Amino acid sequence: MATPATISEYIASAPPKARKSLRQIRGAIKKAAPDIKERISYRIPTFDLDGKYLLYMAAFKGHVSIYPVTASMMAKYGKQVSARQMIIPCLYRNTVCFAKIEFN
Repeated sequence: MATPATISEYIASAPPKARKSLRQIRGAIKKAAPDIKERISYRIPTFDLDGKYLLYMAAFKGHVSIYPVTASMMAKYGKQVSARQMIIPCLYRNTVCFAKIEFN
């Protein structure tokens, strides 16, 4: 399979069950960060903010994953997200939401 040139192409070529989730995640990211830049890197969608990788997303046969680029995220957002917290995007009743998990 050829590497998609855009995120739209990536979503169109993803497994059918993953497409809706990918579109919802992409929409939530763009809503939260309107200036985010999209591109393909490592053959998967990449979102850059302020010239730095922010996160990746990928579709698989049975699930969709989001990969935050933690080094740059922690450098910029470390005060909001400490080592004892994790923000996880999730799909709940066909809606993308974010769960905050705190560790003791």
